[in-house]
Amino acid sequence: MKKNLITKILVAVIVSVFAVFAYACDVASVTSIEFETIPPNAFLLNDDMPEINLTVKFNDNTTSAISTTSGRIAITGFSTENVGIFTATLSYRGANLVWTYRVVESNLLDAYFASGNGNTEATAYEITNAVELANMNRVFEARPEDYVYYKITSHIDLANIEWQALGTIEMIPDSPPGYVKVTVVSGFYGQLDGGNYEIRNFKRTGDMSGASMALFMGSMDSKPAEEKYLDRSVVKNLKIPNVDINITNEANYSAGILFSSAYNIDVNNVIVSGTVTSSGSYTLGGIASLAGNATFEDCVNSINLTSNYGSGGIVGGITGWVITNRGDTDYINCVNNGTITSTRKTSLGAIVGHAYLRNDFKVTIDSCKNTAKNIFAGVDFGTGNNAIREAYQRVVDATGNLTIVADPNPASSGASNTVLLGNLELSGNPGEGAIKPVYLGTSYDYFAA
Repeated sequence: MKKNLITKILVAVIVSVFAVFAYACDVASVTSIEFETIPPNAFLLNDDMPEINLTVKFNDNTTSAISTTSGRIAITGFSTENVGIFTATLSYRGANLVWTYRVVESNLLDAYFASGNGNTEATAYEITNAVELANMNRVFEARPEDYVYYKITSHIDLANIEWQALGTIEMIPDSPPGYVKVTVVSGFYGQLDGGNYEIRNFKRTGDMSGASMALFMGSMDSKPAEEKYLDRSVVKNLKIPNVDINITNEANYSAGILFSSAYNIDVNNVIVSGTVTSSGSYTLGGIASLAGNATFEDCVNSINLTSNYGSGGIVGGITGWVITNRGDTDYINCVNNGTITSTRKTSLGAIVGHAYLRNDFKVTIDSCKNTAKNIFAGVDFGTGNNAIREAYQRVVDATGNLTIVADPNPASSGASNTVLLGNLELSGNPGEGAIKPVYLGTSYDYFAA
């Protein structure tokens, strides 16, 4: 009897041990922990440890969210008792993440960057990594009306970063009817010199709710009566290679690699390449989604742009949509090498997808080149606009200088807008069903001010 009892106990113990072992083997092991959002890299003396959200990756390809306030993350080395540059280590189940930060007595905003104060070109904020690039957003909020200088001094890697466009924009639907008014509330104002360095691994896939997908939401502009942002911003000498963005939801209004909205700005020598596919962006652009009162010079788009958005599909190699409500917009010596496709096959162009001409301002496309195949021409002017359609056909067929009046009856709308195309070079096979490779997709002025 006693032996049977002992035997039963031993069997139960063995079964329990095997069950625990099997469970332990079944639990996925942690392969890495990563920052969910870019953490702060600067603190004042005696600041407290902030809450930091992390993403845990397991060997079965699953992920989990965890916070430093959960009590499950071991934190070693964090201290703000002394001034200097320090590292802290965040650990979870054998995986470690090293975090570098700076402690200063004052001028916290300046400490977010490698050096500089942003006041002049000689003292520009120096950007050496992704954290410092993201810290431009802090300047947008702290110095909203200052013309601030930045310079990139090394290649920047965005790998494993869920990048959020810097700045804030406000969208007002049906203003005018059928359109969306986009206002940059907080954004870029100043000069960014990329130093011919690269921003690498700009990659996003999945649902991206919000107004836009870009490095920056927009550049600051204002109505003339407000007397703000009187100097034009500048972005120059920047390369963004091998972009890979796939937007799968329909809650994203626009996608441009550098800017969502590029107004009151000069963009010079910016080169982008890669692939952007969107099912939810109304407007796509290689450099910028929306533009106006701007100049794009010596820019190159080698991004293959695809729009699967059924009710939109405005796509342009350099910019998707240009709106000339506050000034001329010029494209000079720009090149498109990227394919441009849309389910609608309207409002597509190698340089500009769609031009909304207002207030007697014009769009000039000069000495630009397209090498891509299958660039479909958009002639979506609506019914009853044969004069525009015929004039537009002349633009499509033109290889020399040509001026086109966008509104067939300027007196009726108070506008006399023009699109100027000069020294255009057409190459590549336009493809079956296309009119010709063209530079401007559509142009008209239905809502003249």
